[in-house]
Amino acid sequence: MAAERAPWTLTAPTGAGFTITFTRGISAEQVLAGYGAPASEAHTVPWSADSRMLRAGLLNRWAFGYEEQGTEGLRTIVLKALSEGTDTLVLHDSGSSVRFEHWRDSERLEGFEPGRPYSRPRWEPRPYWDRLQEKLVPGVRRAPAALALIEQQIRAVLTEEVLTGPLLSVRLDTSAPLPR
Repeated sequence: MAAERAPWTLTAPTGAGFTITFTRGISAEQVLAGYGAPASEAHTVPWSADSRMLRAGLLNRWAFGYEEQGTEGLRTIVLKALSEGTDTLVLHDSGSSVRFEHWRDSERLEGFEPGRPYSRPRWEPRPYWDRLQEKLVPGVRRAPAALALIEQQIRAVLTEEVLTGPLLSVRLDTSAPLPR
């Protein structure tokens, strides 16, 4: 039996959504640091219903940070820290809107709402916009299409088993780190 797709099976009943970042070539501990989370308070635990938890792990050579109902991973300061010297992809689904961003070397290269022409990046190249638009056919939801594109890029599949299993987790009680 195929593994259950995620994170939609974990989205809160309130429809509050999730934010997930994927960063190439860093560790789960470095993900926590990029979010400004105290690594000394992190523990490897299975999923819980605490919506203020940041969960970090690895898929292939990409580290991810997952927040259920959280938006810290959309903050510029977090994305600059995570993408310093590498690439970061971020997907946010609030239930009513979807946001995708690609950062490299602390600079945002693309940021848009999949399927919303008004958000199309005005500069070229825009490889993620173009590839995601091809996936958005009638009947295809925007967030799953965006995650499928990310999974192609990272060459790994995010499953419910990955997100609910033991991951480095810390409660996000503070905002992102101050600029260096």
